[in-house]
Amino acid sequence: MGKIEIKKVEDKKTFNDFLKFPWKVYENDPNWVAPILSHRQKFLDSKKNPFFKHADVDLYVAYKDGEPAGTIAAFVDHTYNEYWKENVAHFGFFESINDFEVAKALFDTAEEFARKNKKDALRGPFNFSTNHTCGLLIEGFDSPPVVEMTYNPEYYVKFIDDLGFEKYMDLLAYYIEAHDPPEGLVKAAEKVKKRANISVRTFSLLHFFRDDRITKDIYNDAWSKNCCFVPMDDEEYEFVSNHTLFYADPKLVRIGSVDGKEVGFTVALPDLNQYLIKFRSGKLPLSALLKIYLSKIGLAKLKEVDRIRVYTLGIKRAYHDVGLGAVLYLDVWQRGMELGYKSAEMSWILENNEPMNWAIQALGGRVYKRYRLYTKNLK
Repeated sequence: MGKIEIKKVEDKKTFNDFLKFPWKVYENDPNWVAPILSHRQKFLDSKKNPFFKHADVDLYVAYKDGEPAGTIAAFVDHTYNEYWKENVAHFGFFESINDFEVAKALFDTAEEFARKNKKDALRGPFNFSTNHTCGLLIEGFDSPPVVEMTYNPEYYVKFIDDLGFEKYMDLLAYYIEAHDPPEGLVKAAEKVKKRANISVRTFSLLHFFRDDRITKDIYNDAWSKNCCFVPMDDEEYEFVSNHTLFYADPKLVRIGSVDGKEVGFTVALPDLNQYLIKFRSGKLPLSALLKIYLSKIGLAKLKEVDRIRVYTLGIKRAYHDVGLGAVLYLDVWQRGMELGYKSAEMSWILENNEPMNWAIQALGGRVYKRYRLYTKNLK
């Protein structure tokens, strides 16, 4: 059996064990893309990540016979509970060797954290919210994840099911091959642009803070009614967008206006995971960082990267019926093809977002990966 011990992260050693544990799980998994170690370290630093200002977070490491064997984060996001008028705790950053007893010990600890904080349910995985990465991969284990999407061994699904968690919501990832957009979509988008006086422009790096505020305002409105959404203040939005900027190509970040009011935006990210997958240590040499930077300004080409992820498309709720969504979809489609990308993942989409799912399916998208959020009643 072996002795299993759970330790709360309270010192440099346990933090480093938590930080580096995934390498033990995925050492021989060819589909795993190692997180960039410096990014992960910053994200988990309570002094640098503003998420910690509105959340109580405990990180835990499981040890079996003295060796790291798993990790989990248990936390209460006060902004989430205030916004949704709920009383729940969340879990995230779950990793484990293929040993159910280790997984059980970790989740028992997370449940104990939730009960001690008098919460009614434990929900996740969120790393740390829908503003970051979330969801457990339950279908589509045959290919690597795209940029900023989660990945996990298939045995995690059985662990969580056997621990009494139930489905809360599924998140869908669609795959679509590059091809000329449907003629009907092109004509409809042109008609809508004229009727609603729609224009689209590129996000300006020269005026980064101005455009960052514009997209934050749109984001907090557009997603306000979506499952598990958590609004972000200026500091947190800047932290998230600065992180995303590492992956982004400014040419694929677009802001849409209706009658001169900027009310929608879309972000497509080059799938840098196609390039990063070869850096198994999570440490990027200076030459790789330089190549990534030069690719953004058109002075280098990452030949491995031939796919984009349509990462975000949001429109203020008052403008949902104008048709701006079709215009932005067509815009990112055409720009992706102009830049030579051969395919796209559109993710993630809530399974109950019928208009968005219908639109992507009409464009030829097919669900090829599915992620799940789970919940467990503790009352």
